Amino acid sequence: MIRKYLFFVQNDKIAVLYTHGREISFLSKDGDIFYDIKEDFWTWWKDNIDFMDEEARDFVFVWNNKNEVIFNSPYFCEQRINSAWDKDTLMRILSYFRDKNLLNHAIKVQSDDGKSIGDIHSNEIYLTNMKFETPVQVGEETRQQPKIIIGLESPMQQRLREELEREEAQRYSYR
Repeated sequence: MIRKYLFFVQNDKIAVLYTHGREISFLSKDGDIFYDIKEDFWTWWKDNIDFMDEEARDFVFVWNNKNEVIFNSPYFCEQRINSAWDKDTLMRILSYFRDKNLLNHAIKVQSDDGKSIGDIHSNEIYLTNMKFETPVQVGEETRQQPKIIIGLESPMQQRLREELEREEAQRYSYR
């Protein structure tokens, strides 16, 4: 399984999004979608999602301000060539942020090759390690437009809940 995460850095705050099936969820912290980036961010993140360093990963970063905690970590990569994250999904995320007043203004997101999405007339420029033109081979579960939901549980909590639901369904299916 490939872990797919998008880290959206806005000043000294971060929003972490992840995919599971056709859904995109936020990894919230104390109920907040955006939270302060602190020195222990990566430790908190790994513990919260039960991440192992040797796992396959697809990490995309979008930022308006390089934060040392994020960009000096082994998880940051300068350029994400093949990614399941695409520009259409990123546009939907930006629209969601605007609709929920998580972004106060229109922004432009620009890759290192100068290609950009969002409001191309905006002076508020965010950068990304995504490549907007790269064709990606994706699995069947990601071919359809993903649904954005607010996840109030971590992936680890979700797996535990789903396991308990399966056990409960099995328990009642034998009666």
